[in-house]
Amino acid sequence: MAIRLSVDQMIATFGSTYRTIDLRSAVVKQGSVWTNVYTVIRFTYEEPEAAKRRLLDLEAKHGVIATKSFQVRLDSLPFSQWSALCQGLSTKGHIGEIAFSPNIWINLTRTPAFLRNDYSAVRPFDSREWPVAQFSVNTYGVQALATDTLVGETTRKGYPDPYDAVNLLCELNVQSNQSQGCELYLSLPAFAMVSGLHISTRHKRIWVEIRRHAALQSLDCQVLLRGQDHQRSEPWKHRLTIKPETAEEDGHMIKVVASSTLPEARNDDWAEAQILHSDIGELHTKFGSVRQLIPPAQRNILFEALTFFCDESELKNLVVRPFDEKGPRMKVSAGFELRIAWLLGLLGLSTVILGEYEDIIAPKSGVKRGSIDILAASQRHDELVLAACTIAAPKDEDFNNLRTSAEILDREVFTDASVRIIPLVCTCAPGVPVEGGSGIPVLDADRLDLALQLVKAGHESDVLSFIGNPSHYELRHPTQREP
Repeated sequence: MAIRLSVDQMIATFGSTYRTIDLRSAVVKQGSVWTNVYTVIRFTYEEPEAAKRRLLDLEAKHGVIATKSFQVRLDSLPFSQWSALCQGLSTKGHIGEIAFSPNIWINLTRTPAFLRNDYSAVRPFDSREWPVAQFSVNTYGVQALATDTLVGETTRKGYPDPYDAVNLLCELNVQSNQSQGCELYLSLPAFAMVSGLHISTRHKRIWVEIRRHAALQSLDCQVLLRGQDHQRSEPWKHRLTIKPETAEEDGHMIKVVASSTLPEARNDDWAEAQILHSDIGELHTKFGSVRQLIPPAQRNILFEALTFFCDESELKNLVVRPFDEKGPRMKVSAGFELRIAWLLGLLGLSTVILGEYEDIIAPKSGVKRGSIDILAASQRHDELVLAACTIAAPKDEDFNNLRTSAEILDREVFTDASVRIIPLVCTCAPGVPVEGGSGIPVLDADRLDLALQLVKAGHESDVLSFIGNPSHYELRHPTQREP
């Protein structure tokens, strides 16, 4: 739950991380006085010179706005000048020569703000959505900028209207016909966030990536695991303490990677990583269902394996627009692969015949690294069968190729996923040994015949057991199998 903090509380807690005041104002001239329309004050972790360069780059990208009646001013001040800036606003109602509404500073500091990820009005200065307390005040209503004079001046500068200039240079979200925003914004970030959360099913660990300011030391991280009905009936299933393992520094920021052993969890369970501050509690959270956090290769094994051979965009064209290219006529070997795919489908496996995409080619050298004829997967059991089909009796190179192809997929497709890859050789030659090439199962003509009879009798599990462990499971005729 988001907490409410005052300006003073935010500075007391996170002041050690602030280096620069990013100050931007949109002002109009009334008589001889430049009057504020929009001002946004952001605290940043940058050194003042770095912030100044960033603002100059922003002006170079979008163009400077400085007409007789309307200006957008960008400036940066050391954080040490914060007290002087507050003094000018509270006693004189000015920042430099810019005049503000009376009592604006009192109204701004009187009300606390939620510390949360709310960038609906003020956008982040570094494109990172840190948890932030956004303070704002609109004393008498914002002056309209869509006057003929101001629109004419900004149009000549290449902007559709003054609001577009304000949005681009002040990085606000204001519109003439909808939300016209507030007169003054104060954006105080807490530079600590959960930037990554994922689960490694292969290693049975949950990983958390945290980005934080080097000056923030009093932070802890925990992960909560819960079921879908935790608010009504189920308690939290697990509360995991996450310990940092690696840290990388990038200027004032540190990227911390931490993990914990993953307990048993269902795909529809939810995980939530929290950053906790010792004084104020929860700073930031990141959450997702277990299914969202596991490796993509774990979510749909067959799809991930298929797109390793056939690029996803090409697969889309082949499925959606098959009429664009004429396919080759089927050879005897291709017909055999098709029927083997039927058999694997009858066993309850999802299958894909790779056909012309069967080869694993090194993209730079064009060297053939391996090949597979059929992909077959059991998503329920996290298993992938790689089938090689040959009309003649298999040779040693057939087994070596299959074993190498399995290793390539294991390392390059299922790096972080827990998937059992099972090589399988299918041949219509009879009398071939049960195993070949370091325990690779072989379905020869005789065993293919048995497999069809077992499928007909409703004993598909016998065939799957043989494929998974040919040393311990023997294929037998349905009338001879043990009860």
